[in-house]
Amino acid sequence: MVIHTRTMFLLKWLLGLFLWLGSVNVLSAPALGFDKQALIDQATEWVVKRTQVEESQVTIMATDRRLKIPTCPSVFTIEFAFPGSEDSIKVECPDTRWRAFIGVRITQYVPALAFVDNMPAGEILSDEHTVVVSSASSVSGIVSDRSELKNMMLKVAVNAGDLVLKHYLEAGVAVFQLNKDLLKGERIKEEDVNVVMKPAKKIGQNYQFPAKLLSNASAASDLKKGSLLSKRDLNIVQVALIAAVNIPKGDLLTSSNTSLRDFYGKLPNDTITTSADTLMIAARKTINAGQPIRLSDTEKGYLIKRGDVVTLTIKSGALEIVSQMVAKGNGRLNEQITLINVESNEEVRGKVTGPGRASGI
Repeated sequence: MVIHTRTMFLLKWLLGLFLWLGSVNVLSAPALGFDKQALIDQATEWVVKRTQVEESQVTIMATDRRLKIPTCPSVFTIEFAFPGSEDSIKVECPDTRWRAFIGVRITQYVPALAFVDNMPAGEILSDEHTVVVSSASSVSGIVSDRSELKNMMLKVAVNAGDLVLKHYLEAGVAVFQLNKDLLKGERIKEEDVNVVMKPAKKIGQNYQFPAKLLSNASAASDLKKGSLLSKRDLNIVQVALIAAVNIPKGDLLTSSNTSLRDFYGKLPNDTITTSADTLMIAARKTINAGQPIRLSDTEKGYLIKRGDVVTLTIKSGALEIVSQMVAKGNGRLNEQITLINVESNEEVRGKVTGPGRASGI
């Protein structure tokens, strides 16, 4: 058992050396002349029959000039060098006891894409640019599925017939290029831009945005024809709550002193974008007319102020009593305040439910 293991190790070591050289004689008879091509043809035919592959897929590695093929009176005998492996064959001449181990390469073919035209670097790829062919599976980076070409462009120039290889390609991104000059504040229209592809690695995130963003945009500065648009070049229309008049500190924001309007430009994150009537807030400081209103500009407003006439509603089962009272203090939404009946001087507590309104408690 030990002898057998050592013998197998030695044979495999020798085979590796033979394949590195191309092939080498183990036992060499006197050189009586040779016909290397005849041996290659016979070996190719033998491998094709054993492996059921096409003849074009088989390469017999017998081209090394150091491999001398002697004349063999009978036919060479051929078998695979090792069980379970098709990487090499053992060739023998039964008459002269000449023997050699020769490498075998069986090429496997897979579907691949090839270019149908010469194309320059930067070309945007589509299905029409390629055709399906067969290629040796050993080729590195083969592209075989057209879905891999989506949003891809050529990194290098290619010729018709070249295989589509991954290192020829780079991801592209659609960006917008102006086809005319625009002045600051001018609306950007669909016909003012062309969609072009640029290498994604060379284009910053500010240049990557959906086309619908342009439908509500104006130029943030003077822009030149041919320039690529970035988000910094755009003033995007947004809905904002705008002061319709100067609003003094402490005044409630209502539909009479504010309005929801389209606003072009960058807005603070806390800009209010809903109607003031539902918010019940007041100005924390004076807000100038035309200014977008921020939450930080406001505070919870007094819906009732000292001296205001307040409608007090008291319910008891199905009974509802409504009376007019006067506030003795200020009150915000849901706060309790003291109210006085000016006719009877009676005081009651009420809960603020809205501007000038309270409920009994």
